[in-house]
Amino acid sequence: MTAAVTPRPARRAAGSIVPSIAGFGVLLAAWAVAAGLVMRSETALPAPWSVARAMVDDLAFYGPHVRQTLGEAAWGYLWGVLAALVVGVVFVLFGVVERVAVRLVVAVYCLPFVATAPILQLILGGDRAKIAVAAQAVFFTTVVGVVLGLRSSEQLLLDAVRVSGGGRLQQLVRVRVRSAVPSIFASLKVAAPAALLGAVIGEFIGGQRGIGVAMIASQQAFDVTRTWGLAILLTALSASAFVVTGWIGRRLAPWAATSTGVAEPDTTTVSSSVPRRVISAAGYLALSVGLILAVWWGAIRVFDLNSFFAKSPGDVWSFLTDPSEADARREVFRALGTTLRNATLGLAGGVSGAVVLAVAVAGNRVVQQAVMPVAIGVRSVPLVAMTPLVALVVGRGLLCVLLIAGMVTFFPTLVHVVDGLRNAPPLASDAVRSFGGGPVQQLFRVRLPYALPALFASIRIAGPQALIGATLAEWLATGQGIGSHMMVALALSRYTELWASIALLTAASLAVYGIASSVERTVIRRFHGRR
Repeated sequence: MTAAVTPRPARRAAGSIVPSIAGFGVLLAAWAVAAGLVMRSETALPAPWSVARAMVDDLAFYGPHVRQTLGEAAWGYLWGVLAALVVGVVFVLFGVVERVAVRLVVAVYCLPFVATAPILQLILGGDRAKIAVAAQAVFFTTVVGVVLGLRSSEQLLLDAVRVSGGGRLQQLVRVRVRSAVPSIFASLKVAAPAALLGAVIGEFIGGQRGIGVAMIASQQAFDVTRTWGLAILLTALSASAFVVTGWIGRRLAPWAATSTGVAEPDTTTVSSSVPRRVISAAGYLALSVGLILAVWWGAIRVFDLNSFFAKSPGDVWSFLTDPSEADARREVFRALGTTLRNATLGLAGGVSGAVVLAVAVAGNRVVQQAVMPVAIGVRSVPLVAMTPLVALVVGRGLLCVLLIAGMVTFFPTLVHVVDGLRNAPPLASDAVRSFGGGPVQQLFRVRLPYALPALFASIRIAGPQALIGATLAEWLATGQGIGSHMMVALALSRYTELWASIALLTAASLAVYGIASSVERTVIRRFHGRR
């Protein structure tokens, strides 16, 4: 009788699962050791079994809160995705519209949730405000995925449609949509946890039910185990949304190839002179700023918003220039400076740590299989759940802000850089090896240069996120910086000061995004030239 033999794919799957299980086991062991030996108190860091027991006891308690949050997140996800699909298609069909409106899209991305949520709550009220915040959280990443996907079509297929008499609309329907499915679902996979994050932040401002409401109540009651249990529940929901959306995408687009999810920037040369390019860029920038201000002013007029709550660009400009507001203005800029410092330190620490760990992980497959699932799992923890937990463990000082700002930078950078290091062409590494180069030479001459697109793309996205993370930590934990200042202005009904703070923080986020994009284009253009 022939002995049963385990199929090779099954062996490979088992071999990849074992290190992942070991990685999560090490994480749980470290948690238990920290709770039992380092902290010596469950008032800050309860043991894993204490949290598990509390979660079992709270199963009935979770039901209404989970249903409320999932409903808000689902509606926000739907509206955010629909808006992103429309905007992405318009951008691809009409390039001029994109050049003017792209900064408006980035501005929506850079708007801090902790600032927009209170305003939307005042204007819309009820669940509609939470749905709007969830839609905002989904919109930007989906627009990026839609645009990249629609532009990933093969030029030969587009030319074939054009030769047959088809225009841009026929190219969109016959070629671009099919090519875009993998990229769209990659962005939808990221947007699903973001919708939950937006809904919970909206619940932090007010409501009767929801995971965010329950977390606030448990923190105020000093029920630490319930707070940790809610955070783990929210993480599980986020990870499930991520996995399920990815599974649907693989079923709808089985032809999709594995990719890093990072597109290389346009490196084509421009034939016009430098002065003409500068004038063109300045013109589009002026049009973009004008569009942002027009949308801001128009939204107030179209929705007939109460001028006591909703401030126009003119109101904000008066606050920023009126001599009588000098003291209040000074406080706003001082708070913004604190946030910028904290976010910069967190960004630098997160990126540096991610690059170092990525080099170690990418060089050892077993280590990678153990570390990466843990990293992705920790990254799935929403900021609104992570911040109170970090504050419980390390306190409500500067370290809390730095850790939050660093973590939102660390994990996306780690994932992208590992993919970039792995995707370096083997032939280039073989060429270095043939000239006597060892692993170190291969790393610096081949693998790190080929990881530059992934590194700078992650910095471009994570830079504004570091500001948002720092602002959230200031709001929920430290009581300093622009995040805390905005909450104080809201509580005291100083709405002009609140809107001015939002405008300045958004402008700072846009500047960070723009600087990172400029550095990215410069470095990668030189890299492509060398390659």
